[in-house]
This record gives sequence, structure tokens and C-alpha cells, in this order.
Amino acid sequence: MQFPQLNHNPVRYEGATLQCSVCEKEISYEETDQFWITLRKGTDVVLLLSNLCSEDCKIKLPTPPKGYVQYPHKGGGDLKQPSYEEWEEANVVKFKLDDIKESIEKSKDEIPPLLKLINKIWEK
Repeated sequence: MQFPQLNHNPVRYEGATLQCSVCEKEISYEETDQFWITLRKGTDVVLLLSNLCSEDCKIKLPTPPKGYVQYPHKGGGDLKQPSYEEWEEANVVKFKLDDIKESIEKSKDEIPPLLKLINKIWEK
């Protein structure tokens, strides 16, 4: 899905003023510069709208997680977004079964006795 374009279609809230998303300065709609940014909040990755009063505040926005658009943007159909393969490569950890078994074998000396017993039962 593409981000809604902000260039000619800014998001409006109730009231004549709003606050900068970074410094919380009160600004008018004529002063604000709106950008989309993708951030991780807890276990989720969410799209956020930022209302900015200056280029300094834009620079202070956090960096999005890997696999997502890496900069604040105005959205729209011409925005180049990472492909599914790029997203998957940045966000999905892939393990090979042989690598997992090898890792278990290497770490057996570090396993507490109770876990060694559980591992022995599990292997049967």
C-alpha cells in the first residue's frame, strides 16, 4: 500500500493550531511541514504522521527500522518503497536446521545439568 500523499493534501486536525512532533512548539497549519515516518513501537512497526516546525526538527526524527523507507517523506505513488524481498531480508531471521543442531552441540558443555537431562529426553 502506498502512503497518502501530503504535498497537496495535508492532514488537518480540529483547531487552528497544532504542536511540532519533535519540539512541541505551537504552530499554525501554514507553518507546519508534514512527513510520514515509520517507527517501531513495542513489538509493532507503525506509520506515524509528523508535524514539523523546522528542518532542525526533521533532522531529529528517529531512523526507521531496516526494511522500511529510511527517511521522512511526503508519501504518494512515486515513493520508492523497499520490495517484499528487501523487507524480508531485513526483518526475518532465517535459520537452517543444521546450523541450529551445530549450535546446540557446541554449547552442550555450557548447558546446566537439568537442561542436559531435558535435552537427552527430547533427543529420544
